Amino acid sequence: MAADRLRYPGCAQGNDEAWRREFRQSHWFTRGWTLQELLAPSSVEFFSREGGKLGDKKSLEQKIHEITGVAHRALRGNTLTGFSTAEQLA
Repeated sequence: MAADRLRYPGCAQGNDEAWRREFRQSHWFTRGWTLQELLAPSSVEFFSREGGKLGDKKSLEQKIHEITGVAHRALRGNTLTGFSTAEQLA
């Protein structure tokens, strides 16, 4: 299955610390359907506004977890049956 490809206009490529900061502050993470876009596909690739690959869901897992609060095992594709009701609603 092909990876979902997401481009982030707010993320510049280049200085490692700069794009990581911009990635963290991206408005994309505040959109209501972000969770579905992150969890549904087995692979998601992230690209800078210049089109350079920043990473994928696996390589950026820790950063995505810190930003969204989504559990690591959910980002890895574990089914919801493995989560408590409280975890599913968090």
